[in-house]
Amino acid sequence: VLLLGPRPRAASVLAAGLLLGAAVLTKNEGTPLACLALALAWRAGGSAGAADSADSRSSRAGAWRFAAAAAPVVLALALLASWRAGIPNREDESYPELVHAASLWPGILTNAAAFVPVMIDKMNRFRHWAGLWWLAPVALLAGRRALRHPRLRRYLVAAAGPPAIAWAAYSIHPHPAFLAAVTWERLLLQSAVPLTIVLACALAEVRRHLSGDLSTGRPVPVPASEGLPVTHDRLS
Repeated sequence: VLLLGPRPRAASVLAAGLLLGAAVLTKNEGTPLACLALALAWRAGGSAGAADSADSRSSRAGAWRFAAAAAPVVLALALLASWRAGIPNREDESYPELVHAASLWPGILTNAAAFVPVMIDKMNRFRHWAGLWWLAPVALLAGRRALRHPRLRRYLVAAAGPPAIAWAAYSIHPHPAFLAAVTWERLLLQSAVPLTIVLACALAEVRRHLSGDLSTGRPVPVPASEGLPVTHDRLS
């Protein structure tokens, strides 16, 4: 989220890099999530540079921002590899070995029956989520016009990252139901952060159309200078 905002400040970029580096050192999914975040940040910087190719200083500033975010992640990966090198793995899952030992395809489909019921049960817990994961698709469909903005599409990809990584991990794990039971809600929480921004913009789009001129049936026009609904500008 910190990396995908419009021209993020240096402090935000550095904070994002430190948080991603901490994710790499903390959880198994931290490395792929950090790589996804950096890829989206690079894409966002490339899009901004393409839109204003005459301003070379802006392109250089984008490259420096990306380097500032990537440096803590690279250092964390080096530290993790160095620390693990001298410690035999006795307890933790070794996903590189699982990938070699198991077949990700077609296991990503054929093994789904072992963990999908657990995932649905976790998402159905009203006290935890209040129906969020079933209402979100409805809100996104109703406000789908807001998704035309590239930044929101990148937020949506960021929200899809944790569930996709979880699905792949469950597909190759020897005990997928157990792993889903203890990790699925944590990954949903990671996904909820960028998804909340997308939902806010989608609902703002719905509200804008509903508050249009009912006598003519025309929605209130949005000024050309506004790239996103007002809600997103406030959040970013």
